[in-house]
Amino acid sequence: MPKLKNYCSYTTIEILLVIILLAVFVAIVLPRFGAGDLLNKQSLKTIAYNIASDIRATRALATSNAWTSAYSIQFDFAQNIYRIIAPNSDILETKTIPGGITASGSPRYDFSSLGATTTGTINLTIASGESWTVAVNGPTGTVRIQKP
Repeated sequence: MPKLKNYCSYTTIEILLVIILLAVFVAIVLPRFGAGDLLNKQSLKTIAYNIASDIRATRALATSNAWTSAYSIQFDFAQNIYRIIAPNSDILETKTIPGGITASGSPRYDFSSLGATTTGTINLTIASGESWTVAVNGPTGTVRIQKP
């Protein structure tokens, strides 16, 4: 009978142990090198674009329903939420600004049937000091996103 060769290899337990150790290492080390901050910065930019989009959508509702009174978007910075409100004061949609993002600025924009509103800004900031601003031009109702 031929003799079997003894091959050297790793067991499943050894491979799993190495994977677990690498996962723990990555979970501890990556946040210290700013990977967590990078995600927060990207989230901040995304929220700024989402708010700008919702302001534009509210303006579009107001201009497309010219026979009704104003649609508005109202910010509650204490609760980190904002609402899109119909002319009859019904809340059409409520959205949340994620934790870790501080919002401040003009609390309400009422759009006329021509798309005009009050001029104002919404400032979004994270703990590292990174910030984005959503600026609303009152007479035209246009919205810009800028990094100060």
